[in-house]
Amino acid sequence: MRTSGAVDPEQLQNAEYYLGCSNPADPACAATATAASAVSLVQPGDPATLLANSTDWQVGCEIVDPAQAQEMATHLTAAGVPVQLDLNAACDRATGYVDIELAPTVAFLEALLFVAPVVTSHASHTFREGTAGTFTVKSTADPTAALTESGPLPTGITFVDQGTGDAVLAGTPAAGTADTNPITVRAANGCATDAVQQFTLVVSAPRR
Repeated sequence: MRTSGAVDPEQLQNAEYYLGCSNPADPACAATATAASAVSLVQPGDPATLLANSTDWQVGCEIVDPAQAQEMATHLTAAGVPVQLDLNAACDRATGYVDIELAPTVAFLEALLFVAPVVTSHASHTFREGTAGTFTVKSTADPTAALTESGPLPTGITFVDQGTGDAVLAGTPAAGTADTNPITVRAANGCATDAVQQFTLVVSAPRR
């Protein structure tokens, strides 16, 4: 509820219902409204916040004054909380908000809430023909990424995702597989851009 300036009748009704008072000129009522406001509860460590509000609050499709949304954004910023305020014309808010271009919003939230996958292990490994070997492909991400590979593997070598952000290349290269094998490793967590690594799997000739 606004404690100064013009107040929408619906706001007064809501204030009476939830706060037990509806006169913003009454200091006691204004203090009650201020104490009940989410603005008074902002503190460092609050999660990243997206505020979507209509600028046409006086035409019946928005009961929250955009100035209040701006005030909330200001308090969040002052507390060091990442915030994005989107003010949209007409009734492009709430459920209608999904109908507008959301790419900037999604990018804002992804950057704050998710850690994009990164493949952190070396981009090559050498096995020896006829000798058992293993190599762990590692990644970082939040949520944990699933690892996959594309490209033919030498006979005898497998690629197995461990479900922990790691995958294991392991096995014994069959006779006659000595070669250089380029494969593509992909780390994906479904929340941020996939990480792609061009990996070189080498099988060397057996010892003589």
